[in-house]
Amino acid sequence: MKLVGKKEQAYASLDMESPHVVPVRRSNSNSLSNVQLSPSAASTISIGSERGSAFSSQGRRDSDDGVRPFYNNVANDILAALDGPVRQLAFETKGALLAAGLAATCYLLAWFQAVLIPFFLAIFLMYLVDPLVEVIDVSPKYFLCICTSHGRHARRKSRGCSRALASLVAVSLVCVFFGLLGYITVLSVHALDASAYQTGYNHLVSGVENILDQIGLPVNITTTLHDNVDKVARVVVTETMDLLSVMFVTLIYLTYFLCTRTRASDAGGVWSKIDHDIQRFVTLKCFLSLFVALLVTIVYVSLNVGLAIVWGMLTFILNWIPNVGAMIASVAPICIIAITPSDLMNPMEKFLAMVLPMCFHMFVGNFVEPKVFGKKLEIDPVIVILSLSAWGLLWGVVGMMLSVPLTAAAKIMLSHLKLWPEFVALVEGTYFTRFGDKAGRYKKEEDDRKDFESMEVRTESEKDRANGNHMRA
Repeated sequence: MKLVGKKEQAYASLDMESPHVVPVRRSNSNSLSNVQLSPSAASTISIGSERGSAFSSQGRRDSDDGVRPFYNNVANDILAALDGPVRQLAFETKGALLAAGLAATCYLLAWFQAVLIPFFLAIFLMYLVDPLVEVIDVSPKYFLCICTSHGRHARRKSRGCSRALASLVAVSLVCVFFGLLGYITVLSVHALDASAYQTGYNHLVSGVENILDQIGLPVNITTTLHDNVDKVARVVVTETMDLLSVMFVTLIYLTYFLCTRTRASDAGGVWSKIDHDIQRFVTLKCFLSLFVALLVTIVYVSLNVGLAIVWGMLTFILNWIPNVGAMIASVAPICIIAITPSDLMNPMEKFLAMVLPMCFHMFVGNFVEPKVFGKKLEIDPVIVILSLSAWGLLWGVVGMMLSVPLTAAAKIMLSHLKLWPEFVALVEGTYFTRFGDKAGRYKKEEDDRKDFESMEVRTESEKDRANGNHMRA
């Protein structure tokens, strides 16, 4: 039996041949099947091979421990380098998708305006007429509701026929009301003293033409007005016919919505709160518009302004258009006030008739409405003007009237559903208060990081010296 020394065992563990051992001829396949070894040598080689495998695995583990931090650092550097471009790409993609969605929405709103205008106008009128329907439905003793009450004046459990009948009665009352307003308008126009206002008109035109001649701008106002009368009349007739067709479809939608509407108290959940807030906004806005219209009508009637009731109705309608509507409602009567004869209105009365309505609009718009609506229903004036321009561009005058109700409804829905808090804060005018500090903090951290990366390494003494020079400066 041949003993194996320590050197041979070491060489065997390293899978190397000892120079003192005669090499064994191996086959081309490097297989050990043809090697004849003694049992002790085989055991020695197997022990050595196990130690060799353990040594090699330990070596690989040490090498992996040294390489892994390197690859981690490289990966972190790559991610840090790609962080800015990826964020920029995500921001640009999000902005592009938002712009594309907004453009598609505006295109669809403009394309389907013939259907959407009566639809949204009917929803708007539904919130106005629904309190009247509730009153009729709650108090059947004042109405012939035989089909459901059967002589009993208690509140009915079934809302089917009663709700439909109350809705039809309410819509009929609304139609009668607008018919009376139209009849009053016709009577007001016929009650005007046309000859007196014609005289005042001639004096006003001659005075303006004299002033323009003195300035050096010879313009014949009468000829210019007569040339544009046909165009104005054609536009008025076209818009009136379109308005009548829209109102007819709106009445059909309104009747259906009132008959099938579910009470806010019966809905429950978030949608009940949304419905309640929208109802509150529309009702309060209606009462405030009616209040301003009554004040303006009283002033015009007391000062003998022509078409006083017409201007009051126009004030009620235009007050739904914020800022611009109040301006139009205040400026439009100035035309007839200016041509009113002096025997009907003296200069002081004309001045009061021009100034007082503006004061009413300013007082209600700037002091009363913020207190009544509260912070929950408040809309920033800049957003009001933007929504007014956007909806007016899409749907014309009707869009301008519906701009604030639609914007307020969207704000109420998003605030209750906890969606897009940035948009809600932007509509309220509190975006920079709520989100500006966070954006500023992120911006400051980003600027500090960039300054730290770009600045030169300085010693503490240099930093103190620079700070001292800055303080002395």
